[in-house]
Amino acid sequence: LYSFVAMESGGTVEERVSACDADLKAMTSSLEELKAKFSMLRNNMFIVEMLRARRQLRESSEKEEDITASSMLEDKSSRKELEENPRREDLFSRYKNRGRYSTISSERMEEFINSISNVRMKRHNHNRQLVVKRKIEGMSASVFDGPSSSSLPLSSMKSAAAADFKPASIDELQLHLPALGDVHEGLMDKYSVKVADLFVDDVAVQLQAVRTIRKALSKETNPPIQDIIESGVTPYLIHFLLHNDTVLQFEAAWALTNIASGSSDQTRHLVDLGAVPVFVHLLNSEEVNVCDQSIWALGNIVGDCPELRDLCIRFNIIPTLINTIRSGASLSIMRNATWCLSNCCRGKTPRPKLDDVKVCIPLLGELAVEGDDEDTSCDALWALSYLSDGPNEQITEVLQVLNLRGLITVMNKAPKYLVPALRTLGNIVTGNDMQTQACIDAGFVEKLKELLTDNSQPKRVHKECCWAASNITAGTVQQVRVLFASGIMDIIIEKLINAPDDVAKEALWTISNATSNGAADLRRILCTEAVFTGFSRFVDGHDERLITVALEGLQHIMSTVRHEPNLFRKACQYFTDTGLEDSMDNCECQRERIEELLQIFNQIEE
Repeated sequence: LYSFVAMESGGTVEERVSACDADLKAMTSSLEELKAKFSMLRNNMFIVEMLRARRQLRESSEKEEDITASSMLEDKSSRKELEENPRREDLFSRYKNRGRYSTISSERMEEFINSISNVRMKRHNHNRQLVVKRKIEGMSASVFDGPSSSSLPLSSMKSAAAADFKPASIDELQLHLPALGDVHEGLMDKYSVKVADLFVDDVAVQLQAVRTIRKALSKETNPPIQDIIESGVTPYLIHFLLHNDTVLQFEAAWALTNIASGSSDQTRHLVDLGAVPVFVHLLNSEEVNVCDQSIWALGNIVGDCPELRDLCIRFNIIPTLINTIRSGASLSIMRNATWCLSNCCRGKTPRPKLDDVKVCIPLLGELAVEGDDEDTSCDALWALSYLSDGPNEQITEVLQVLNLRGLITVMNKAPKYLVPALRTLGNIVTGNDMQTQACIDAGFVEKLKELLTDNSQPKRVHKECCWAASNITAGTVQQVRVLFASGIMDIIIEKLINAPDDVAKEALWTISNATSNGAADLRRILCTEAVFTGFSRFVDGHDERLITVALEGLQHIMSTVRHEPNLFRKACQYFTDTGLEDSMDNCECQRERIEELLQIFNQIEE
């Protein structure tokens, strides 16, 4: 209109352009104001709807009928997605589990139709690095009453802390739901999500929008976790967790679980928005699928880092998980709850507080030794391996409830049990002499010999066995004699010579510890050409610490045999024939110790 008036009044071109520019600015400003008002109105409508749903959830005395699994499967794309999107292990942290695993057989699909809680199949990647602990001289002994076992069924054994625990209400958890902002429509359009569907007063439409987001996050390769976060839709998913429709809760929890399986920054994004207390509240949901998915989401958060682990523990998830397992939950819930407990026990920098985690040790011991499900027992065994890797008082807590003979027996039940059970026993023998003796009395030495003799076992198992033996030879003279009497030392000497370096290194520690803590007669037994050959292997190497270990072992042997002429002559012959003399001459470190040894060997020539 201004432009028309300017032209009618005969204004100049510049005046007409200026009038048009002013008109455009005024229109743009009005449009931005309208957009802002519309966004505020839309957010207010969403908040009102969520408050209404939460009020209905609190006031309702009877739960609304759940939408059945078969009705959920009316969407054929759900079934197709389950069949076509297998989970890729290398995309996720080994301690996190993303979404629902999907490559399933026709029988598995029939189970799904009957109960959607059976869709998920957890897959764990336990390629943990070996944690080598050495005994510390002068370690104080703690009181140990000996191992004990329990024959009571799971349902009849409840610790005091777990039995007295009462679930926290929403008010007690002081939930602070995240503020709702704008949702980036452009990013949502990439994944066929209509932003407006999130705000309509129609559960079916909202469910379809959330399900579309969840499907996008369940992609096999490069799930768009960051795009979903940057779109601003995550706060809305957290609000949907408290909706009165359990299927909508479930889909939102599933999508958030996939986000929590991403990088540490992506996981922390959910924590910063206050998702943890909401998931903790849902652990007490009567809907098994919502409870199951919430456990999975918390397992991913707990498994991210010690800081988030401790945060979740402060919300008392451990007693809740214990009660969930003991209440006779479904197999899927038991697996996820045990895995989540395992993550609660994991970590060294810092370790979880013993007072927080010791309440779950009795349950983990039962699941590990007496459990019937492989996944559940395996996770319980790994949890025990984490808990036993600590100071003596922590090992004592484990020993007081753990059936050691049962733990040794369980190694033969399934291949996946072997390493965590072996690690647990290996951690226990790093403790004081009484704790080490408990393992010996349970038959641990015989099991070590069996495993070391079995050449079909992987290198990792032989390494763990030699590491455990090295901590036994760091014990008392009587404990060292048990190893010699069992015949296991001959096998370890062979490993010292012929095994790969990482296995031979542990064998070296075993031999050197035996020379240090053993009696004179045991040192004479170790004065052999094979032992000298093994020492030469490491003195010729480049690891100064291992060179020192080998030289110390040689010194201890020579301190005994130098006073016995016949044995001393043999030792000097081994010294030359095995190349140990040349290795020591060429070694550039530990020269003072080497010179002392060379002086001893030169005595025979004199």
